[in-house]
Amino acid sequence: MKSRSSINTSDTPVYHKSSGLFAMNFAKNALENDRIILAEGYMDVISLHKAGIENAIASLGTALTAEQARIIARYAKEVVICYDSDEAGQKAAQRAIPILRGAGLLVRVMAVPGNKDPDEFINACGDEGAARFRRLIEQSGNDVEYRLAKLKSGYDLSNESGRIQYLMAAVELLAGLENAIERDVYVSRLSQELNVDKNAILQQMSVSVRKKARAAQRQQQRDMTEQLSARRDTVNPEKRRYVRVANAEERLIACLFHNNDLAQSLNRRVPPEKFVTAFNRRLYQSLLGKIINEETVTSPQITDFSAECTPDEMGRLAKIVQENAGITAKDAEEYVQIILSEGALTDTDKVRGANPRRPAGAARCTAQTEKIGTLCFKTELR
Repeated sequence: MKSRSSINTSDTPVYHKSSGLFAMNFAKNALENDRIILAEGYMDVISLHKAGIENAIASLGTALTAEQARIIARYAKEVVICYDSDEAGQKAAQRAIPILRGAGLLVRVMAVPGNKDPDEFINACGDEGAARFRRLIEQSGNDVEYRLAKLKSGYDLSNESGRIQYLMAAVELLAGLENAIERDVYVSRLSQELNVDKNAILQQMSVSVRKKARAAQRQQQRDMTEQLSARRDTVNPEKRRYVRVANAEERLIACLFHNNDLAQSLNRRVPPEKFVTAFNRRLYQSLLGKIINEETVTSPQITDFSAECTPDEMGRLAKIVQENAGITAKDAEEYVQIILSEGALTDTDKVRGANPRRPAGAARCTAQTEKIGTLCFKTELR
């Protein structure tokens, strides 16, 4: 079994993996049809480059972020997602699709036969690896076709109930597409596939589109309310500058309060120094310590923070935990992505105070000596 092929070095002032893209410095100069191949691990990228497919890149040990998608969009118009065929890889592909579309990119999803990843496929095919891989790229469907196929595989279409459930799920998916022409094309396909009147599907879609519009409007109003509230915040004054990421920090803290089993994985993926606001960082670091070091007999309670928080801070902590009581472990991924993509070091004070330790192998890598074979890379400077 192949070892995990991603880079998990911690961030430093000069290394920010949520904006770095492995081999982007090569791929941007080797685009084919304005297209980037997005692989899951750096070993996949190395194998593809060795085979002559030099427009391949990978994220650096983290799920794709909005910042990485924006960098890709500077150089390419289309992205072909080529993640591993296992369940984790397919979930990662599903998460990456809206992020890439949000950056204005056309998205296609490629399936590698035999549940192989690109590295295994290229090596197994020998001299024909590159040619066969290019054929797979050309045969890959767009992201909507991919998501519809995934939905379809989850329902039994041999009975009316299964067909109705699939149709409703498909309508919900298509209602999220901004392009009306694109929606119409897939509605026509659904109508023919399921032998359902197109007008009936369009009518149901109109209901879903209106619901989504109302939900977006409510979210916009909540965001405005939160921004106004943040301006008057004395417990966490930094929140007024970083409202969205500070809210994500609070919800991740609440999620950890209710899901202590996430502590180890969150500590690895989102160490406390990732937090932008000092107050939330202090709460998060303390909560992680209490859980990981088993400092309390039972799961940490709000009262366990009384020795380290002022009465106002205790009130804020109680509000964070109580107002986000419904957050589940599944919701955590959204907040993790916001913190990783928007919680970059943004001022000189934070840079000076950050851990100066260089990433493993950095001594061997300079802007002048970029060699994929030795796993060196250069992040995009903006």
